Amino acid sequence: MIVVRRFVFLVVLMTATHPPPLGAALILIAEDAPLTDLYNVYAPHILGDRMWMGGWLIPEHAPDDRIYLSERIGDAWSTPVTALAEVGAAVNDPSVIAVGGETLMYFTRLAKDCTPVPDCWFVGNLTGLAVSSDNGDTWENVGVAIDLDNGLSQCGAWAPSAITVGNEIWVYYHGGLPSYGACEYPLGTVFRSRFDAMQLQRIDTVRVDLPKPLYNVDVSQRPDGDYVLVANSLDLTRMHLFTSQDGLAWSDAGTFPIPEDLIWKPAPHLTWSDATTSELWAGHAENAQDVSSREIHRWRWQDDQSN
Repeated sequence: MIVVRRFVFLVVLMTATHPPPLGAALILIAEDAPLTDLYNVYAPHILGDRMWMGGWLIPEHAPDDRIYLSERIGDAWSTPVTALAEVGAAVNDPSVIAVGGETLMYFTRLAKDCTPVPDCWFVGNLTGLAVSSDNGDTWENVGVAIDLDNGLSQCGAWAPSAITVGNEIWVYYHGGLPSYGACEYPLGTVFRSRFDAMQLQRIDTVRVDLPKPLYNVDVSQRPDGDYVLVANSLDLTRMHLFTSQDGLAWSDAGTFPIPEDLIWKPAPHLTWSDATTSELWAGHAENAQDVSSREIHRWRWQDDQSN
């Protein structure tokens, strides 16, 4: 999600019906901060040994968000460097997938000359697309993938999360703020757009059935085949869990058992070692008074299926 002292959104995961509820017995194995001393960086996304994230690495990069790359070196992560920037626009919330020999990055794009300001900062968030033929070393920004008209509404497409399903790409995202523009759906509504993976043409867009409003959704697929969704609560301080067998009907699996506080934990991302071991990544503010993400935080979880 693009920062203009704007809303940054935390994690919600969803639970399937056959294993025990995912959030019912999560045990925290380890916790650390692989990247620190950041000015305002969040929305991590990991593919292989590379992590993309967005925001402002240093004060001089503000106010136009850009996307950064860090690489895993042993047990550490390298200092982030700029991977994608666009003059006159803020780009953030990268979601990176490998498709047909190419690497695709879906990301939030906000034109900074939109009007009227500040209303457009809360409704003009679209999803852009960049393509790489060298595993993400360099990117070609090919333009807008999901416009203000997202195929179902005038809610745009904020903080995308892309996954591959067969010959399709499914992109999940939340819409803009209805009180500022033409969005016809309530605050925190989540959508899914399907694309043909070869032609990158949109097939359809649907509203995702979720029991509560969410921001910054991140969808992954567990090794056992279930889909898992994590997302921010609307106040950005909690991370919720849901699971699904089809990617559309979701069961509420609660929240991550992290002590509740008022610290922002924006734009989470979940990776899997196996069906019961996962790592949750998110931006993290220093304290409850801070509205900037100073580090990328990581929690490692074990799902105790014996309970």
